[in-house]
Order: sequence, then C-alpha cells, then structure tokens
Amino acid sequence: MKRKKLAMTLLVLLAALVPLALFAAKNAIYVTSDEECDDPINLEDNAISPSEEINVWLTLPAGVSVNDLCWVLYDKGKPILEGDLDEICDYPAKGLTLADTDINVGQLIPGSYSLRVVNCETGDTFSRDSFRVVQ
Repeated sequence: MKRKKLAMTLLVLLAALVPLALFAAKNAIYVTSDEECDDPINLEDNAISPSEEINVWLTLPAGVSVNDLCWVLYDKGKPILEGDLDEICDYPAKGLTLADTDINVGQLIPGSYSLRVVNCETGDTFSRDSFRVVQ
C-alpha cells in the first residue's frame, strides 16, 4: 500500500513539474525600440519609426545564448535582410535579454514586416514577431 501511495505522490509531483518546465523553456521574441534594460520595458512596441532602432527582447531557455541566434527580416513573406544578434543587456527580473539587430530602419519603407530569430547553425526557428515601420 505504501508503494502505491508513493507512486501516486511521484506521479502528482511529475504532473505539476512538467508544465513548469515547458513554460520555462518557451522561446519568445518581442520586437521593440527599447535600447536599454531600464524600466519600463515595452514588449508590445510594434510600431517602429525611422529614427528608432529595431531590437528584440528574448526569453532564452537554459543553454541558449544570444551568440547562437541570428535574425531574418521578411517583407510580405520573402526574406529581405539577415544578420547576427548582439546582446545589449539582461533584465533578470523578467527573464529577458535585449539584443540588437543592426537593421537600418531608414532603408525600410513604411509597412508591415516579420522578424524571425533562428539558430545560426541549423536555421531552426527560435521564435518570430511582427512589427510596422511608421512615418
């Protein structure tokens, strides 16, 4: 009887831990014009003007570094630019890292774009976000 109770307890603990592990490993990017890790951070800044920089907030799972990641910029579903990400700073309170894309916003015409972050070696998609270039 004790073994059955112990097995049930372990099963309940495992069921509770699996969703937490999956949540902690979730990859995400947020296009932003933030340039520093100061409050307030803006995860919903999807309108970028030509005078601003296109940066990304990243949630990085354990073992993944900004140095492992590259970006690809899409216009109407077609890749138009790509490059490496450069880490700017960390925001540990929210588990975020801010990275620079080096995209020259001035060369983009106003409209909607998609930014995909990929593993530089494999090309596997890490995450993606959309944004608009506005006047």
